Formats: sequence, structure tokens, C-alpha cells
Amino acid sequence: MADEAVQSPFHRGEEELQRRIGVADRMHAFGKRAVRDFMPPQHREFYEQLPFVVVAAADDAGNPWVSIFANKQGLLASPDERSLSLHAEFPPDDPVARGLSPGARVGLLGIDLVTRRRRAHHNCRLILFASILASSLVFLDGAVINLALPAIGREFQASATTLQWLINGYILPLGAMQLLAGAMGDHYGHRRILALGTTIFVLASIACAISGCAQLLLGARVVQGLGAAFVLPNSLAVLGNSFDDKARSGAVAAWAIAGAVARYRAVSGPCAEICVIPHDRHNRPPIPGSQTMPKQTYRTESTRGGRDGILLR
Repeated sequence: MADEAVQSPFHRGEEELQRRIGVADRMHAFGKRAVRDFMPPQHREFYEQLPFVVVAAADDAGNPWVSIFANKQGLLASPDERSLSLHAEFPPDDPVARGLSPGARVGLLGIDLVTRRRRAHHNCRLILFASILASSLVFLDGAVINLALPAIGREFQASATTLQWLINGYILPLGAMQLLAGAMGDHYGHRRILALGTTIFVLASIACAISGCAQLLLGARVVQGLGAAFVLPNSLAVLGNSFDDKARSGAVAAWAIAGAVARYRAVSGPCAEICVIPHDRHNRPPIPGSQTMPKQTYRTESTRGGRDGILLR
């Protein structure tokens, strides 16, 4: 038990609070994974660019004090992953400055007021790529079903109503659940809900591929729409939380453009049709969603009262 206490990343006050609320074991396991005794490269770069830092220390009597130290350039430097140097002029009457002695326990908090983050992201391009990929799959799947409707109708002998519900079954949960999915992202974390939605979407897509009847396909499409509702708002929220003000507009624009290209039928529909369907004007498959109307003949004849009418034959 003593060895575990030594290895715990929390101090005695935190451990006592965790024991009182009954989460000591869970927090101990989580802390060993999440609380590091070193700074990764993105944290070191983040601290070095800060113009101010919040410092906490205790005086000789053990009383905690908090102060803010600022410097225009070179406030913090990190010579290695376990060291952080503070270069600032301390007022002589500042109790925090008196507590900064060799071996003293010091707490630091760095905040970027522009992004409101306490640390910087090092893989913004990867985040942008993942968000665009997830949202583009959602947009693309909403439009590409139109190309498959004729084949689905022939394979499952599905009626026009069933084919229409294959589209509605995806759109309805997608539109109805987005607000709830966004609220869940705010509560449980946008990345976590985005990963959950992507998993649901992929599993539902596999179920669509192996469905043996129209009813199973329709159920899989509904689940697919539910996963898509979790993906869309949280992929955009992840971008907003991962970029600063200058880069956020470009990231959101790239996200929107990719989604528009994926769902625009001139790209996702006809272009795919051009690639796989021969251009034979007289022997060309019907456009998805359209119906071939029988030939109609019209003639005009005189009706009672001397007025002309049009009769359909």
C-alpha cells in the first residue's frame, strides 16, 4: 500500500477527497495513465509562447498564495522534458516570490486567452483530416443511395414506397438527433461522441452491405442515420476546439467545402454515373429516382354546352 501511495500522481488532499466520494481506485488508475512526470513536445512549445503564467506556492507558514507573472518575451523556457524555467521580475513584497525556493512545491497554470486552452494541439492537420473524412462520409452516403435505388428495387422486389423510406430512414434520424448529439458532445466530450458516431455509422454500413431483405436494409439505414447525427455536429465542434481564431475559419471552410462537394449531386451522382455507365442516348438506364411515363395521346373534342375539353387516352 505504501508503494502505491508513492506512485500515486495525486497529493494527500486530492486522495482524501477521492476517498470521500468513493472514486479513489478509479482515479488512481486514471491518474497513472493521464498525469505525466514529464512534458510532451506540444506542452513545452505551448509554455514557451505564453506571455504570462499563474504561479502558486506556499509561504513559510504553509499558507498557499497565487500570483500572475508576465513578461513580453522569454517568460518560460523548457531546456528538457522535465524542466521549465521562469524568467520574470518578482516584486519583493509578493508572498509567492518568497515561496519560490529550491525544493519548494510550486504549481503552474498556463492559459492561452485566444483559444481558451491550457495546452496546444500538435496534430491539427490530422484532426482536420479526420473531421473532414467523417463528415464527408455522412454527406456522401446521403446522396449515393440514389444511384443504388434501381438495383435495390430489382434485387429485393421493393416497392416505390419502400425505396422512398430507404432515403427517409436515413434523413429523419439525422435531422432529429443532431441537437441531442451536440448536447451529448458538450457533456461527455466531442471527440468521444464523434468516435461513437463513427463506429455506429461504420457498423450500420456493414449491416447495409450484408442485408438480405429490404426490411433489414431499412433498419440498418435508420441506425446509419443515427450514427451520422452523432458525427456531424461533433466533427465541427472538434475543429472549433482544436484551432485558434486565425486558423479556425480556414478549417471550418475546408470542412464545409468538403461536405458540399460530397453531397452535391453533380459530383456524387452524375460523375459516378459517367464513370460506370456508357453514354448511349438511345439505350441508357433511367436516371435514379425518375420514372418512365407511358406514352399518352391527347385529342380535343366538343363537350356538352359547346365548350372544348381535353380527354386523355
